[in-house]
Amino acid sequence: MLDDECKLLDKPLRIRGFKPSLSDSEVMTMEIVGEFLGIETDKGVWSYFKTYWLHLFPKVGDIEAIL
Repeated sequence: MLDDECKLLDKPLRIRGFKPSLSDSEVMTMEIVGEFLGIETDKGVWSYFKTYWLHLFPKVGDIEAIL
């Protein structure tokens, strides 16, 4: 659903900087799920998806490379 809504936007949410490996809708999905599960940090959300959902989010990468 988020992916479909993001495609309807007139311009991308992120327009500057390097090209991200995850799409806007993937990042928003991860943040919503993390909030629902009560995960309080970005590192916690990243770790959760890397551990349990890597097959659906293969471009998650390493959080240490980002921070």
